[in-house]
Amino acid sequence: MVRINVVIAGLGAGGMFAGITIKKHSMDTDVTFIDNKSFDMLHPCGIPYVIEGRIGDFEHLKHELPDMGFKRYMRHEIKKIDPSQKTVEAENLDSGGRITVKYDRLIIATGASAIMPPVPGIEGTPPKGVFKIDRYEDSIAISDFAKKGMAAAVIGAGAIGLETAYALKKRGLDVFLVEMLPYALAKAIDQDISKVLEDYLSGMGVKLMFNSKLERVNASEKVDSIIVDGKEIPCSMIVLAAGVRANTKFLEGSGIDMGKWGIVVNEKMQTSVPDIYAVGDCVQLKSLIDKRDWMMQLAVAAYKQGVVAGMNIAVREKLYKGALTTFVSKIGELEIAATGFNSHFAGENIVVGKARALTKPEWCGGGSEITVKIIADKGTGKILGCQAVGKEGVAERVNVASTAIQAGFTVHELSETELAYCPAVSQTYDALMQAADNAIRRLET
Repeated sequence: MVRINVVIAGLGAGGMFAGITIKKHSMDTDVTFIDNKSFDMLHPCGIPYVIEGRIGDFEHLKHELPDMGFKRYMRHEIKKIDPSQKTVEAENLDSGGRITVKYDRLIIATGASAIMPPVPGIEGTPPKGVFKIDRYEDSIAISDFAKKGMAAAVIGAGAIGLETAYALKKRGLDVFLVEMLPYALAKAIDQDISKVLEDYLSGMGVKLMFNSKLERVNASEKVDSIIVDGKEIPCSMIVLAAGVRANTKFLEGSGIDMGKWGIVVNEKMQTSVPDIYAVGDCVQLKSLIDKRDWMMQLAVAAYKQGVVAGMNIAVREKLYKGALTTFVSKIGELEIAATGFNSHFAGENIVVGKARALTKPEWCGGGSEITVKIIADKGTGKILGCQAVGKEGVAERVNVASTAIQAGFTVHELSETELAYCPAVSQTYDALMQAADNAIRRLET
């Protein structure tokens, strides 16, 4: 039997699970990782919670691969792949030397990096006090800098930006949150759901600036202030959380098809070039709902794609049929989650069902208010999306809705679903069911 050599470019969630899956099903396959970190794995979603103090320290975010016979080239940055020769060229970040590694199958799992916006004052070499939040080293620097207790500006109101803004406020800083879109998490949720989150952050003292643009950073050696919509805001620290871009520059000239957001792959996670797969934040996907081009740069998607690529290489065909962008974030005491389309992406031919209720019966005590919103197709009743916000139980409701969307449920079928009840845990008539019934009433009018 011919021994296959698989090279995995990048060691994040997608690359890790691809390698583990291959080894689980084919121990005779050689798996080699090439990555720019000095350690195996980082859990970047935990970074804001370390800054906040909810998680002990940054060492808790590191993770070692299981001992399965992997070969590693750490502290190496991939510079080029040559599909005609089936080679990967990488540079040692410490010595500057280069290596060339041959492969039979290649999995690209190089992820994405935070965008450095083209703003005067931070172009080229940024001044002291300007940070991105996707690398271990930068995250430590943010936490250390925050000890000085000065004003900070967080640019971007996605999940990471929101979590970081709260974390810095919790650390005692004066925090400004700047976002070009009209409300927080605008690509995932609707404005009425975001309003609950915004009121919570405002109540914590975070200064929210929506429909606003960072125009300039004033700095000598370090940040002194920023200009937003013509107004000067004194601050000594800027955290850039305005989106990410796929790490694919090294693929220039490779012949691999690229889309708007990343590498184009099929349901087997194969690229347009034979024997090359791609997974994780560097790929462009399809929406599971309507198969439009989509982007889902979340750890769960990367893990699932890694398993699919690994299975297709090691043992049998497995498909990744599309993304729903199911996510949850916890900001202070508040949880917010969503799956599928919000109203913007769902379009005009929709109905909406919304409910606000306690998570447990009032007579039992201990519950808290939760708001659930369901979006359904007006013609068919099929569920297109769900959003929820509250202090507990948010992810559970959205996870049920995500399952329902994947199963092709209508709001009628969701309404008929049997959920568990115990007064110490849940309501007889759950907020999710109330939202589904409210959507049904709008379908029938």
